Amino acid sequence: MWLKIGTKYQLANLKEAMTAYFVNPEGITKLDRKRVNKMTDNLIRKYKFDYPGYLKANIKSFLRKLF
Repeated sequence: MWLKIGTKYQLANLKEAMTAYFVNPEGITKLDRKRVNKMTDNLIRKYKFDYPGYLKANIKSFLRKLF
């Protein structure tokens, strides 16, 4: 969603985190990491021409798979 919004509007990062979340060790992200990584890669590629941070996002995605 944010990538699509970013194609029409300028976005910026906040200096401090404004969200909280709970990590469930049995959640779908933990259990199906390969599928989530593939979906993330597809989104990054889909918006690569509209997203100035494409290279950085692609590198982060690659590094995330190593750990």
